[in-house]
Amino acid sequence: MINGLSIDGAFTKTDKIYFLRILLKDVYGKEYLVMESYNEINDEDKVVFSNYCEETAYMNNVQPDSIKIIAVGVDVQLDKIRYIRSKDRLSNRDTYSADSARSIKKRQVAAIIKKINTYNYNHNKLWRAGITQLSLVNYEDKKRILCFNDNSCTGGIEYYAEGIFEIGDINDRERDGLSRSSYIDSFDWRNRHGKNWMTPNRHQGKSGFCSAFTAVGVVEAITRLYYNQLIDIDLSEQEAACCNGTSNPWVGMTMGAPLKYIRDHGVCDEDAYPFANDSLESLNCRSSTITPHELITIEGYVSVKRNEDKMKKALINHGPLASNIWYWYNNPDGTKDTIRHAMPIVGFGKLHEGDTIFHWIESNGMGNGDYTVRPGDPRIGETYWIYKNSYGTDLDSALNGYMHVIHYNYSNSVGFTYYCMPPVTTMNYADSDIIISDADGDGLYFWGLGDKPAHCPSWVPDTPDGDDSNINYGSIDEYGNLDVLPAGYTIKDPLTYSLNNSISYRLGIVDGGIYTITGTMTMIGDSKIRVCEGGVLIVDGGTIQNADITMVPGCTVIIRNNGKINMALGKTFEAPLGATVTIESGEIN
Repeated sequence: MINGLSIDGAFTKTDKIYFLRILLKDVYGKEYLVMESYNEINDEDKVVFSNYCEETAYMNNVQPDSIKIIAVGVDVQLDKIRYIRSKDRLSNRDTYSADSARSIKKRQVAAIIKKINTYNYNHNKLWRAGITQLSLVNYEDKKRILCFNDNSCTGGIEYYAEGIFEIGDINDRERDGLSRSSYIDSFDWRNRHGKNWMTPNRHQGKSGFCSAFTAVGVVEAITRLYYNQLIDIDLSEQEAACCNGTSNPWVGMTMGAPLKYIRDHGVCDEDAYPFANDSLESLNCRSSTITPHELITIEGYVSVKRNEDKMKKALINHGPLASNIWYWYNNPDGTKDTIRHAMPIVGFGKLHEGDTIFHWIESNGMGNGDYTVRPGDPRIGETYWIYKNSYGTDLDSALNGYMHVIHYNYSNSVGFTYYCMPPVTTMNYADSDIIISDADGDGLYFWGLGDKPAHCPSWVPDTPDGDDSNINYGSIDEYGNLDVLPAGYTIKDPLTYSLNNSISYRLGIVDGGIYTITGTMTMIGDSKIRVCEGGVLIVDGGTIQNADITMVPGCTVIIRNNGKINMALGKTFEAPLGATVTIESGEIN
């Protein structure tokens, strides 16, 4: 039995890109990381190390079996192995403490982060390393979470705190980032129609359930989008992982397995079938023994070609995508090993000159200051993808559990990707619950993802609103480009117009908006007033000249104190059934 192990030696790079991992294996087959190095950690041509011991500095009665060395593009010289036998502990104060082990781990991680950030700074990288929850996980659990084997290099992705992580070599990119594209530069389901459609970041613990967390995260978002409301929803990743037919879901599953289960069976709520908190005893499916409070089913799921434009089209038109990142590493024998980690794609952006990507942190070895994309950077114009990770949120990050990733070669770094097909069926909602909204008052309506609902009122156009939070934008095309409308303003709160002036803009008075006119408003050009459901227009002693007014059932118009509405030539004042018009004193001409 030993309570610690360290090594002395040196290694010399024989290739531009190298990878070194040294593992201790115990008699039960468990592996402990003794040493790991790659360019981001040690960029020198030759490195001499002494007393190196990442996970073996402080151990609890481990019975060793063997040392394993994986070396790619590097020659290794191992000079000495030191170890502390359990019986050699000097006193009770040397008794193993989990808190002490965590403290040592955190100090080691901080030292690695400083090295990575120095490398990133010197090589003009777009990301910053930090102490993350994933960086503090032990080696075996990290392998399961990120789905890699001993021969795979992580490239430091477990230390990612913020910025843009680049996968692959820019020289191998499939197309020039500056090439013309019909697609909009940026799109994000966390800010569409003025709302964040994503549910909170969950935490997959020590499990390999990333595919289940991804499938469930996408279905939660699609459910919200289908019913066009921010439903408070938390579905069971445990059921999606353990009931889809995968023989050992603890170590991972294909992306299609949980999606197929949700399509064919549905997935229940978290309260009915909670996450087992890393319990291996809970892997057997027990969906038949629970009483769900919710059960959600999708119509189907469709594979998306691993291509920048195809993925953008699917994301814009069908909602967040269930996807994977694949981080390939070439072995000397020609084989490839990889990290496979599933995460939902929620949006994308484009890198521009002058963009501020992140802030360097002085404690990590860098000076204070923002990292800004400089003129001439070859990455300008590249698309980066926004992923929702399933490892909670980190304090040492401004991204709150999200990742930004550039893929230079999609076929080598993007895994199987799918979008979900509506309709979405639930225990608690029906299609009649789909909200049909004109939240910006532009006369176009948004009803979520899917076909126009059957209960849409007759006045609702067939073309949905591309941005229901901005009266200045109308429909959206398949490339994410919005139709620009004449200038307008949305009235959402009480507001008074007391001027004697002309206006040339549109006004949308929506639910909660009360627009009171006490002066004289003369409407010219493209000016229109639309009074939406819940909106109130009050002409209180004032006058609307040359008026062009549209009313919607559920709205209110009040005229008092001799107020006047004088309609424009060729326009009539029409109050539809369900609208309320009250003339206390005044007139409509």
